[in-house]
Amino acid sequence: MVAPEYRYPSDYPVEYLRNKTATDAAQLLQGLVDSVGKGQSQSPAPVQSLTQPGDDDYVPAAHLRQAQNNALSQVQPWLQTVAEPTVSPKGWQEGVSSALALLLGLGGIYVAWLFYAVRSLAVPRFAFAQRVLEHKFYFDELYDALFYRPTVWAAKGFYRWIEAPLVDESSDSLGQDTRDLGRLVARAQTGLLRTYALAIASSVAVLAIVFVAVR
Repeated sequence: MVAPEYRYPSDYPVEYLRNKTATDAAQLLQGLVDSVGKGQSQSPAPVQSLTQPGDDDYVPAAHLRQAQNNALSQVQPWLQTVAEPTVSPKGWQEGVSSALALLLGLGGIYVAWLFYAVRSLAVPRFAFAQRVLEHKFYFDELYDALFYRPTVWAAKGFYRWIEAPLVDESSDSLGQDTRDLGRLVARAQTGLLRTYALAIASSVAVLAIVFVAVR
């Protein structure tokens, strides 16, 4: 069986996948491969164990690798039908490319040894190439010119012509007007009874005049 601490997919209960032998694991992988090859959306039904596992009947790593290799060998034909390679090199082409890669790598190591180890050859200087490489192909300068600087200019323009005159000024004006209105209303709160009685009488008089005028 598989070790209890192994986490299994949620499609199968832990009680099933525990106490299973390597043969059961291989059959399960084979069923998954068959379902993929046939285009089925549902997982295959769990297979029943034909043997009674013991306490030490764990799946060896070699058996799992063998089951994995068998599954990959079954999936490979299906992958070739849906993802056929565009180029299929021949044997001699692979050999030539491998030899060239090895020779070029050794040649580069030898040239670097001559330039920097024994210093028997002077390092060639190419001002333009050196400048381009030092500036990382001018990627940072291009990024600044295309994205960073236009964004900074746009942000400054929005702040100068939109946020500062509209948002900031309107909020400041609203706060100042609120304070002025509060000071004006505070003057009417004298604490004198005759002032409040005069205000009530004046309000009643105004309402009476409006009522008579409307009728």
